[in-house]
Amino acid sequence: MHRPLRILVVDDHPDAAEATAELLALCGHDTRHAHTRAAAVRVATDGFVPDVVVTDLRLPDGDGCGLAVELAMLLTPRPALVAVTGLMGQEGRCRAAGFDHYFLKPADPAALAAVMAGYAQALRPPPPGAAP
Repeated sequence: MHRPLRILVVDDHPDAAEATAELLALCGHDTRHAHTRAAAVRVATDGFVPDVVVTDLRLPDGDGCGLAVELAMLLTPRPALVAVTGLMGQEGRCRAAGFDHYFLKPADPAALAAVMAGYAQALRPPPPGAAP
């Protein structure tokens, strides 16, 4: 069994942010959502340190690539970064900003859940008595 991930979902469309956060919560993860870059930074630095950040690229006060770079510098350990956007052809830009995954909207819920399950598996604590 894996431990739940702490996932921050950032999207300027409240319905999209809430639906994505709810989907991931139904998968057993601890989620928060934000609608702006500034709100996302506040959430991530005010006690909820995310394992994964799922963000849109277009935000009202900046873009998701800038948010990814900022959070990667602010947080230790660095969270996994997942872009979920309606902007086509942004894979290279996202890769350069440090994103680990890129989904076009509407993201396939099963594919998004599978990526999170992979991250959760990677963060699973070792069994008792296992060598470090």
